[in-house]
Amino acid sequence: MMSTNNLQLNGLKGNTFNSWVECDGMALPIYGTETSADQHSIVGWIPVEQGKPFVVHWYRVKPAPTSKHKPCDMSAELVVDGRRLPYERHMLAAEKFWQSEFKFEGFESDSGKFYHEFIFSKLELTDDESMEGHCPQELGIIQLDMWRVNSFNVNPIYEDEGSTDSDSDWGSDSDSGSEWVPSDEDEDEDEDDSVPKFIQAVHERDAKVKSAEHRIRPGKVVVYENRQANKTRVSITERQPVYTFKFLYRSMDVLIAKGIAPPRQSEASAPHDGRLDASRTPQAAERPPSISSLAQPHQHTQDDGRTPEETVVVGPKLEDKDEPLLFPDDADVRQTRPLKFEDNDEPLLFPDSDDDEDDVHQTRPLKLEDNETRRQWPLCNKPTIEETVKTEIELSIDDQIALAEAENEKIKNNIRSQKFARLKELQHERVRLKREESQLFDNTRPAKRAKIIDLTLDSE
Repeated sequence: MMSTNNLQLNGLKGNTFNSWVECDGMALPIYGTETSADQHSIVGWIPVEQGKPFVVHWYRVKPAPTSKHKPCDMSAELVVDGRRLPYERHMLAAEKFWQSEFKFEGFESDSGKFYHEFIFSKLELTDDESMEGHCPQELGIIQLDMWRVNSFNVNPIYEDEGSTDSDSDWGSDSDSGSEWVPSDEDEDEDEDDSVPKFIQAVHERDAKVKSAEHRIRPGKVVVYENRQANKTRVSITERQPVYTFKFLYRSMDVLIAKGIAPPRQSEASAPHDGRLDASRTPQAAERPPSISSLAQPHQHTQDDGRTPEETVVVGPKLEDKDEPLLFPDDADVRQTRPLKFEDNDEPLLFPDSDDDEDDVHQTRPLKLEDNETRRQWPLCNKPTIEETVKTEIELSIDDQIALAEAENEKIKNNIRSQKFARLKELQHERVRLKREESQLFDNTRPAKRAKIIDLTLDSE
């Protein structure tokens, strides 16, 4: 499944927006995006990790030069886990377009001087039956709503101005007349009135239905530097948001289990026993078949006392000691037999692959004479390959290795040619059968043709 890094809505009246969630300075991938029919709502799934802070970003895309519509004033609201934050971001339409980026960084104070970071924290569970059914329906959702508004009466907020919103969940220091800014020592205190109140625990069955493992809570305090916040009065022109972005956050394991996100790279390339399987990689599919891949290593290994690894030999192994050289006998069986070079005038024995029915291949002698003789080596029932053998073997080790590699390459080419020829025959046979079946069906009368179809359905 493909993933994106942002959600884009192509809206009406020249308003097109991009939005994404950033964690550790990187945009989180988005899976399973779905857009509504009216192009005003879009939903996507994002993977999250416990204890990670995040930021919600968005910006307005510059309209096309041919667009007849101009951007209007917009106001953005953020809803986390069903809780709408008591502050907004206003985007004023300028005469000359300037693509500005907006963001929600955390739970802000009324004056906008500091905020608590958004944190993906662990969802606390309980088995208390009285808590069942109290789980918010929007648990696990980050929602960004865009409203079309008319802005007026923009006033800056000064440092000596306290909070006047009595219904807000944010606290203020009534004794000093100015807003309280928490310090690092007060960051972990339970009675911190500058953060919103959340439900402490969720019933286990409610969390299982939603496959939820995390929820959003306030983190550490961050104080703004050189930032001016403004109070703006707006009038909403419509009864519902014109654009809605929904980020459904779950752990990566849950997204993979639901089939929303693709499996991890290590899981896709490793079998159940934990070992890497080269046949699952794209490079393995392009490699030509090797001798060892076509051989049957467990056949004919008990009689001669060799291990399965020694049964198939790509090339002769040349060492200082008197070890026999192993050559493949036949392309199908790959039984190996020793080839010995002795000082006496004993004949050399080469495998004979003419008789495929016998378990033990017959050998025929090849005598070394004073003059140059030729040896016959049949390969895969193809015309024999003639090579000159001198009375005195003067080949160096490198030449012998090169000769063995050339012979093995010829064997592989013959096997590959046979496979391609057989595949081509099967393809021609399939086309011929399809053509005959089509002609037989066309020559049949309509009434009889319907009867044949009925009989076929009854047989199935």
